[in-house]
Amino acid sequence: DYTGEQGVIFCGVFDGHGPLGHKVSQFIRDNLPSKLSEAIKMAQQKSSIKYYDANDADTETFHDAYNDSNRHNNISLASWEGCFLKSFDEMDDHLAQEVNTDSYCSGCTAVTLIKQV
Repeated sequence: DYTGEQGVIFCGVFDGHGPLGHKVSQFIRDNLPSKLSEAIKMAQQKSSIKYYDANDADTETFHDAYNDSNRHNNISLASWEGCFLKSFDEMDDHLAQEVNTDSYCSGCTAVTLIKQV
């Protein structure tokens, strides 16, 4: 139930390299899923906003436009890509600021996916 959605699964493999690669990969493993979840939720909220159009009054009410449960699931492929890129960039920035990890000579390769059933 990743991102609070039933049937959504986050999977990842985090392979550290360098002298502190194990710490870097643990840090990414422990923090990336929540960063990515936040980014996805924000993208879903943005995609669910629909402005009321008086011309649509016969087919849909203003209330319905904001409460259609299927609207928030439909984000574009570009939005998905943006969420991943934003989250990975934020992790890179956050990791560079961490005092306990030397990410100059160490790092992590991450392979991640989100599966929707």
